[in-house]
Amino acid sequence: MKRLLVSCLVAGLALAARTAMADCGGCKSPCKEKACGSPCKEVKCCPPEMEERTITETIYEPKEFTEYRTVCEKVCRNVERTCYKTVKETAYRDCVKTVCKPVYERSTRQENYTVCVPVCETKSRQVHYTVSRNVIENHEREEHYTVCKPVTEQRERECVRIVCKPVTECFEKEVCETVCKPVKEIREKQVKFKTYKNVCEEIQVKKTVRDPDTCVWDPCKCKMIKQKGCKHEVCETKMVSKCVPQWECKTVQEEVCHMEKEQIVKKIPCTRTKMVQERIVEKVPYTVCKLVREDRVRKVPYTTCRVVCEDRVRTEQYQVKRMVQEARTRTIPVCTKKMVSEEIHERVPYCVSKQVPYTVTETVVDHVQKQVPYTVTRCVPRCVERKIQVPVCPKKTCGCSGGCADASTDKVDSAS
Repeated sequence: MKRLLVSCLVAGLALAARTAMADCGGCKSPCKEKACGSPCKEVKCCPPEMEERTITETIYEPKEFTEYRTVCEKVCRNVERTCYKTVKETAYRDCVKTVCKPVYERSTRQENYTVCVPVCETKSRQVHYTVSRNVIENHEREEHYTVCKPVTEQRERECVRIVCKPVTECFEKEVCETVCKPVKEIREKQVKFKTYKNVCEEIQVKKTVRDPDTCVWDPCKCKMIKQKGCKHEVCETKMVSKCVPQWECKTVQEEVCHMEKEQIVKKIPCTRTKMVQERIVEKVPYTVCKLVREDRVRKVPYTTCRVVCEDRVRTEQYQVKRMVQEARTRTIPVCTKKMVSEEIHERVPYCVSKQVPYTVTETVVDHVQKQVPYTVTRCVPRCVERKIQVPVCPKKTCGCSGGCADASTDKVDSAS
């Protein structure tokens, strides 16, 4: 920007120098009378000499650049995660229990006691008696009786029984399952980007221009005195190009992946077993027993007894008892009860919680950064050299006491 201003100032000074030289060519009597009244000498201006100088200007040219920016995209992926669920199981443990059990012990002991024992003495004596003797006679008689005789008869009967018979049947079962299916979709997105546009506009540049110096005769000093020109401001219209930022919208296509739920009907082969009742008729043999009456005759022997009296003499022995004490020993059984501790092993059921792993599939959304190219127009400065005409200070030939040289020096200083 500074170089641009310097080039504008140099161009303005060159234009001012050309105007001043044109005015100097038509000047015939630049001197003015002073208050003393003495006339001034006429001064002739030097002819302008121009020389070429090379100046460097900075020009801004629009140029397109490709830049990249980071865009976050969502990517879905399936992640398998292992979870655990609690399952209760019944386990058994050995439990040792001590039980007091009664034990009976049988033993014997000797006990002495006294018993009165009868002692018998046998004696004899004659006894007369009459005996009635039975005389037995055997006879027979016929007896009629009825006998029920069992008769066995074989028969058959039909026995109906229902049997449940397992029948295996194969069929297909339709199961509805929801599946997450990734679907890719191309969407259009409006992207804003900043560009620079080269705009030319007119600006008013104010610059200070000094009139060319004049040589005036001073009668008091009797010599030519240099008199500086007047300064005044000149407005100059100048075209300036500048880069103006401008926002533009561009449609960018991006691919978006999202999960869609889809109902899938699967046919699963299944087997089921059902019980079918079957009627079976069987002939079962059975035996029928019935009683048949039968008349019979049997001979029954019987005995007849008659009494016959008879006199007899017998010798009887009789006993005379007397009590005699006798010492004896007897064995008495004794039962002793004793508590004995005994260990009993038992299997006691208890509940155990167990962690069972199972797999769960989850959809995880990842954010992926992607570089998207876009075009940006920027103003790039470029240095250009060009040649301009600059007036050269002439030598002292027309009697001016260094007026032109000083004027050209002031112009060069102001240009620098």
